[in-house]
Amino acid sequence: MPIAILRDMKLKFYGYIMLAVFLLSAAGVPIAYKYGSGIKTLQLVFFVEVIGTIFSAIFMLIKRTHRYVRAYVTNITQFATLASTGILAFGLESLLLSYSAHFISASLIAVIYRAWPLMLVFMAPFLLRERITKLEVAGMLVGFGAMAVTMLRGTAVSIPTSALPFVAIVLIAAFLDALTSGIQKRYQYELSSSLFMYNLTSLIIVAPIALYFNAATFAGIGI
Repeated sequence: MPIAILRDMKLKFYGYIMLAVFLLSAAGVPIAYKYGSGIKTLQLVFFVEVIGTIFSAIFMLIKRTHRYVRAYVTNITQFATLASTGILAFGLESLLLSYSAHFISASLIAVIYRAWPLMLVFMAPFLLRERITKLEVAGMLVGFGAMAVTMLRGTAVSIPTSALPFVAIVLIAAFLDALTSGIQKRYQYELSSSLFMYNLTSLIIVAPIALYFNAATFAGIGI
């Protein structure tokens, strides 16, 4: 078997493993936001951005990829793409999920938020210039249909009328996740340095707002 084919198979296998790990870890996101709903929304978002920036910086330094940051900030197009993605995916999305967790259950957030991969499939032809197969269309319809059935009254995550505004907010967060995931796939910047830029640009926006509302504090946040 040619080396190129073996290399492609290895990369695809590695990609599937990383996707599985991501899906498993992402399943805990609604639980984490619900667990943090005991503190103010903006304070939690500020905390998330600070921790994210610190650990992504450490990850970048370990990988020795900090040289890419200079290229990002000196290229207007790259900086605009990274900054907008960071603000939408790491800032606004965190704000929406944190706020919603104060009013609806983690299980309901999880069901609604899982719509983002289905939304990404729909965006793929426009954002990534990828063709959608009939099987993928069928899978998307089944996914949305199953989500609708799950949310019918009488199930564990039934949606009361009072929760509908917050369901809409979570759907917006899911849409932002799908959009920014597509952007990251399209441009494929170096992982560790771009992750740091996403967190940093979001923190730069969130920090002044948190300071203004006296939410830039770690008071009440345990280990």
